Amino acid sequence: MVVLDTNVVIDSLHGDSRVIDAIDTYSEGGKLSITVVNQYELLRGLIPEDEQGNERLREFLSSLIIHTLGEKEINCSAEIYQKLKERGKHVNELDIIIAGIAISNSERLLTSDKDFRSIKSSSPVWDRQIILLK
Repeated sequence: MVVLDTNVVIDSLHGDSRVIDAIDTYSEGGKLSITVVNQYELLRGLIPEDEQGNERLREFLSSLIIHTLGEKEINCSAEIYQKLKERGKHVNELDIIIAGIAISNSERLLTSDKDFRSIKSSSPVWDRQIILLK
């Protein structure tokens, strides 16, 4: 299973073939998932006037597994934050939590957000779990 970051979901819904191909490659025919944070980011971006687009997003979300936020995810997120702080790196808090949820569930995270580069480089394990699209 692969966790899709918010930007990957948006790009795939807009028909970006590069992203769609990457999803096909990394999901290996398995289930797709997002985190509860990605769900929040996607739903907060709904445009009231775009009923068709909103419905398409909601249908897509209903087909995904949604990883929630519990103790192991919080502990992993805090560890990521501490490692970044030690290295003097600042990363958006929501991105840290998204990474923490994916990593603590032993899932790979597919993203095109360059902020995840700092998280990737903080640990060899995290480097293998975060897939940064070019």
